[in-house]
Amino acid sequence: MSRPVNEETSVGKRIGRLLQQYALRIAFAEGKVKLYDEEQANASARGSGVKTLRASISRNCWEVYAKNLTTKKNELEEAVKNALVGYSTKQRQVWFAYFIENKSSYEIEEQLSLNSRTVQRMVAAMKEDMDLKFDIRLPKMGEENFPKFSAKDLAEFLTAKPSEDYINGIKDALDYGIIDLDELDFDPDFQGFLDGKEGVKE
Repeated sequence: MSRPVNEETSVGKRIGRLLQQYALRIAFAEGKVKLYDEEQANASARGSGVKTLRASISRNCWEVYAKNLTTKKNELEEAVKNALVGYSTKQRQVWFAYFIENKSSYEIEEQLSLNSRTVQRMVAAMKEDMDLKFDIRLPKMGEENFPKFSAKDLAEFLTAKPSEDYINGIKDALDYGIIDLDELDFDPDFQGFLDGKEGVKE
């Protein structure tokens, strides 16, 4: 007997949410790049070397972040394409409409001229099929995958008085596996920084 698939934790729904999150974060990061481009140009025009350098560093950080997230998004999209091999054109249309575009079975019925019960049966079958076929680990939304330290700890180690945007950028990088946690676990400077913070708290 097949196990029931929870609607909110099914692979298809998680993929849909992840792709939306990637797209939003990439757009945000690219917007930051443009803002820092302007800030860098203005600071340079005023002859402020320090502000020009700071803007340049921030701009490059956001650019790398956007590129890394774009790579992650492309990898996920490629994995989806591979997982959908063997589906008919109609099944792929239903899959994207339901899981990625978040349409109801009735909306899909109108869009693709299918009976809503047929759509519901196709979706149910594809939910379980995708759980079996999808072989890469998907990060869970809100998952804490850095138990030994917080995004704020790492941000404070990397820069003095980090802004809220910077901390959020670090958190996203941790959530989406862009930062190598194993490397941080064995970094003596970072571990010494954490030990010092713990000592202060005591």
